[in-house]
Amino acid sequence: MRSLILRFQVDFPCVITVEGEDKKICSYVADFRYKRDGEVVVEDTKGIITQVFTLKKKLVEALYPGLKILIVKDPREWA
Repeated sequence: MRSLILRFQVDFPCVITVEGEDKKICSYVADFRYKRDGEVVVEDTKGIITQVFTLKKKLVEALYPGLKILIVKDPREWA
């Protein structure tokens, strides 16, 4: 079954802040953001999942309710 992808964006930035936008902690940039079947998908391709990435992923998903980051592993490691 095919899905139509709309509003494709490369390098989707998310700012991680506390106390509103007063204190910026860091930034996270996902590889892609797009809309598929009416749902927004944020996708990141990773060869190695680091501790820093794991922390930033948790922070972004906590600060942006409803946003889930889909991790795509390096296809060279599938074999």
